[in-house]
Amino acid sequence: MKRIELQVNYDDEGLNALLFTAQGDMRQALNNLQCTVTAYNYVSSENVLKVCDEPHPQLMANMLTLCAQQNVKEAAQIIHDFYRMGYSPEDIISNMFRVSKTVSLPEYVKMEFMKEIGLCHMRISEGLSSLLQLSGLVAKLCAVETK
Repeated sequence: MKRIELQVNYDDEGLNALLFTAQGDMRQALNNLQCTVTAYNYVSSENVLKVCDEPHPQLMANMLTLCAQQNVKEAAQIIHDFYRMGYSPEDIISNMFRVSKTVSLPEYVKMEFMKEIGLCHMRISEGLSSLLQLSGLVAKLCAVETK
């Protein structure tokens, strides 16, 4: 078996971003890696997320933390920014669900968040795909009892 070795420059955050965007699919991870190397010659978190065109997971984690702190205004601002950047409600809600599994919050809060995100995802999948759905979700997440 022949093997090709490329000297690819990368950092650990870039590899983590590849894992996040691939969602467990090795073919997708390799495609994302190839596209990132072709475009930037360096695999960093920012470069991978630009190539894969996904909402930034750290911003999403910040938004969920703001919801846990019941800071509706700032949490809604982040969601509105994602929407204005051109991300579809489907992309935003899918990314939010994946990030909610790993965000640094108490387990029962994460479970409540995932329940509300899942219900909103269902409504969006049924065709009610709008910023209003996402804003309503932020309000519901901010209303979750965190104590």
